[in-house]
Amino acid sequence: MAGKEKRKLLELRGFPISPGVAIGKAAVFDEAGPEEVPEYRIPPSRVDAEISRFKHALNQTRNDLATLIKRIEEDLGESEAAIFRVQLSVMDDPTVRSDIERLIVEERYNVESALSLTIEKFSRLLSSVSNGVLKERASDIRDLGRQLLAKLMFDESADLWNLEEKVVVVARNLSPAITVRLDRDKILAFVADSLGPTSHAAILARSLEVPAVGAVRNLAGLIAPSDILVIDGSSGLVFVNPPKKTLDHYRQVKQKADARKRLLAKLVSLPSVTADGEEIQLMANIGKASEVAAAIKAGAAGVGLYRTEFPFLSHREMPSEHEQFAMYREVAERIAPAGVTIRVLDVGGDKFPPYMPVPSDTNPYLGWRGVRLLLRHKEIFKTQLRAILRASHYGSVSVLYPVVSGVEELRMARMLFEEAAAELHDEKIPFGQVLQGAMVEVPSAVVMINQLLKELDFLSVGTNDLTQYILAINRNSDSLAPFFDPFHPAVLHVLKTLVRAALHAGKPVSICGEMAGDPLAAPLLIGMGYRSLSMAPASILQIKDIIRSSSLKECRRIAHDALKKETAWEVRSLLEDSTSELTATTTPKDSSE
Repeated sequence: MAGKEKRKLLELRGFPISPGVAIGKAAVFDEAGPEEVPEYRIPPSRVDAEISRFKHALNQTRNDLATLIKRIEEDLGESEAAIFRVQLSVMDDPTVRSDIERLIVEERYNVESALSLTIEKFSRLLSSVSNGVLKERASDIRDLGRQLLAKLMFDESADLWNLEEKVVVVARNLSPAITVRLDRDKILAFVADSLGPTSHAAILARSLEVPAVGAVRNLAGLIAPSDILVIDGSSGLVFVNPPKKTLDHYRQVKQKADARKRLLAKLVSLPSVTADGEEIQLMANIGKASEVAAAIKAGAAGVGLYRTEFPFLSHREMPSEHEQFAMYREVAERIAPAGVTIRVLDVGGDKFPPYMPVPSDTNPYLGWRGVRLLLRHKEIFKTQLRAILRASHYGSVSVLYPVVSGVEELRMARMLFEEAAAELHDEKIPFGQVLQGAMVEVPSAVVMINQLLKELDFLSVGTNDLTQYILAINRNSDSLAPFFDPFHPAVLHVLKTLVRAALHAGKPVSICGEMAGDPLAAPLLIGMGYRSLSMAPASILQIKDIIRSSSLKECRRIAHDALKKETAWEVRSLLEDSTSELTATTTPKDSSE
């Protein structure tokens, strides 16, 4: 007992990555590798033996990675395995290997120090460039170096990844090398210093529906193995060895959340209709084929947004037409008979694949993005369109053009689409009917909405970027975060304008930004006229519960009142008051009603 009392009592604050509450022991994974890499000079007679040790470690690590890739492909899909194919390619890079062997042969370094020096050199070189994708490759090289050092220095029979009980996984950097090896049934939560909302661990946390907190600064040394942690993934709070009062409070919070989750699970097979019978289509946003399972589990009516960026950003070279076709076909077949809307490559701003060079710009978010960038690289664009068209032979597929600013861009994209379809027809490659839509994300598209609708089969509203551009606020800025609010009256009036124009033109329209999965926003959007919302699979049942607890008349009243407000604070206050009663506190309505 005395030992427990001496444990540090800490309250740490990080960035919320995945919501929920978890309570459990810490399992600390130090990815830094051996604290002291042995460094010494070897005699000439030892050179061949050191080279042999290096090649042996390479072969063992290559075999481990090949086995890991096969398992990931079977469990999660090809796109997840791409991260480790990059590491395999690094292992076979002659520049890296020759540098290590040169240090052993010419400088007489022992293999551990030669490896450590080379890995540090290349990772530092890549970390210094401005390209975000190349910076990620630096992380791949460091991770590979740690694996090789472990082969050289540690007992290879030790199973560092075997979790005997459910734990909170803690690490300075939760790289894929850690997250894919862990037994997922034993993970209660993730806590890390370096953990962004789009990282592998963040995506895994949301797919597992476990809490995650990132940006917990100076994590090393603050949390020790077997410390008792409370993780609040909604607020970003981490309590280390909390007092009984805090533990009791969060146990109650977790019990209520678990009870609500069990209640919401009963809604899966029930229709998404308002209390007075208005059907609202709830779709899923996904980023890779492995996430289709979560969409189906949540009862999604289809995939309303399939983001295709991951394989483009995780490969050194552009994914081939066949590789893309295989991924899109897998999603189309798995979600059938429901449909999938595939958004073509949406990069720009701070993320560019290395094979899509663009001029440097002081404000990249107002530069080469979306369709504008794709039209600069037409071969890449057409290759993706061909892959999407080919996948349409195996399911219901639509294509979505991102960041469309006007009619001219849209027409050029449609012309390239027709060229791709004509080529496939001439090559006798089958494809189905593919509807074409555009994402409304910039003010110019709002102004030209009536003209754009004449060229389109459907609209999808990206509220994240739309809010950013309407309010002139970088949504990735920490200092401006308090001002970024999709409930700003200007944003609401634009949303009303868009849905009114789409309904007048007889064209389907959906919301696919974060706003679609916000419980406060659901009655408001329905009241405005939106009948299709696309969101993260984890949000679907909560939104369905609110829909089934609301009447169309109530939603229209909420929207009418919200559009009269003059500040975002007034809108939020109205929505909080209006939706406070719409929770899963009653038995879900029977599907026969």
